[in-house]
Amino acid sequence: MVILSTIFGAHISWLAVIITFVRLRQLGTKSVEPTVKFMIKLCCISFVVIAVVSIPQFISVEITWIDVNATCDDEEIKQYSIPTLKESDLVYLNDCLLFRIIYISSGLLFNLLPCVLLTVLSGMLAFRLHKIHQRHSEMVISRSSTSSSESANLRD
Repeated sequence: MVILSTIFGAHISWLAVIITFVRLRQLGTKSVEPTVKFMIKLCCISFVVIAVVSIPQFISVEITWIDVNATCDDEEIKQYSIPTLKESDLVYLNDCLLFRIIYISSGLLFNLLPCVLLTVLSGMLAFRLHKIHQRHSEMVISRSSTSSSESANLRD
């Protein structure tokens, strides 16, 4: 469950980056808005990529079953076992190489990179929206000055 929450959290971060990038690209060109089908494909592709990158995290844990009788005094419950997660022995091989891969993938790919990209893309998006607002204001001002001069000419 812990690993899945990490994957879903990373997927949410990357989806924010993807949506910001698509919106920035759409504002930059005179293209049409992306379809829902296209956005769903992007969502699925990003989830698959994150799941593949998360494979070392799945390998790093193993499920062990603990008898409840070691933790509980109730006779009805003592016959059951409960699953728990523990670190796999593979984590400690090759001077903890798998541990390093997990920390790099979760730190860089799941946290740092999407945050930096989202900050940069959001800044670019805000700048582009500001430019569009300026152009719109200039057009409104030029239209109003043109229409006022035309109405003055009509009165004369």
